[in-house]
Amino acid sequence: MTKLRSRKIVAAVLPALSLPWLTACGSDEGGGGSIDLASECGIDQEVLDKATEEGQVVYFSPSADDQLQRISQKFNAATGIEVSVNRQPTGDLIQQVDTSLEAGTVPADVVGLAEPSGFIKWTDEGVLEEFEVPNADDFVDGLKDPNRYSYPNSLLLFGIQYNETLLEGSVPETWDALSGDLDGRIVAFGNPASSGSALAATYGITQTMGDEYLATFAGADTTITDSSLTLNQLILTGEADFAVPGIESEVMRAASGGEPLKMIYPEEGVPATTGEIGVLADAPHPNAGLVFAQWILCSAYQDQIKDEGYRPVLKDSPAPDGVPPLEDLTIVTVDVPDLLATRDEVIANFDEALG
Repeated sequence: MTKLRSRKIVAAVLPALSLPWLTACGSDEGGGGSIDLASECGIDQEVLDKATEEGQVVYFSPSADDQLQRISQKFNAATGIEVSVNRQPTGDLIQQVDTSLEAGTVPADVVGLAEPSGFIKWTDEGVLEEFEVPNADDFVDGLKDPNRYSYPNSLLLFGIQYNETLLEGSVPETWDALSGDLDGRIVAFGNPASSGSALAATYGITQTMGDEYLATFAGADTTITDSSLTLNQLILTGEADFAVPGIESEVMRAASGGEPLKMIYPEEGVPATTGEIGVLADAPHPNAGLVFAQWILCSAYQDQIKDEGYRPVLKDSPAPDGVPPLEDLTIVTVDVPDLLATRDEVIANFDEALG
């Protein structure tokens, strides 16, 4: 049976919940619980009851605002529990959590990161609570790393994105073609120092093409942005012709809404990693945080994650419409422990080439 989480330090962290970067999100329909999470997701009923008493969960995530709003509304409709969200790039979220912990407060219950290397560090430091997922056997084989206390909640692929209505000339099908035939066209890059998606993608690209690849953009017209989510806007407005990383989920979400974004899956290799979530130790709402994490990893949510453009982590949950099968792509899986060990080197290489 899943153990109940202690609330021993709630009084110490409640002041942090009123900070301006927190937004309360819920369903206008209010509570009630339209889904039986105990039976559908295997969540312990006693933990559910305690979570309902707590009434709130604080979620830090780099996901887009509209996606977080929908997640919050769906969870509130299922449980009656309100979700307060804090959206920032992965690097900023990690820094905020670390700063709060140094000050003696736990600022969130659940944290999502766009790449999992931060969870390795937090597992080693005792920042994360080890928790169980009742449906863990339903995960795609090999996605869960038993050495860290976090779980994959989406499979992320990175490539090149462009606007099919604005782009003139040929479309590069390879990383080599992107850098070799720009002809004055602008490439926007996410900054790996602040964006977890950009960090994972930059690592995967250099693993595929070599550390010298980024230097081939020397002299080209490039733009750097701290948040990879900004890349969509730069492409849609024509401020850039190509963007790296093209985040498959973001491109698919925009395309499903009628935006003319397209994703290129380079032939040399498509970097892939997992978005992950973890529950913070001594969280202010420990039971609500646990229920929220288990719900995100259950088919109750994973079956719907395709609507956000994400590839699910459960074997039987459907992938988004229009994405190529994984077996048709050359997937370059990001080695997360090595990424953590070489993070500073990856960022320094990026800065030297494009900074």
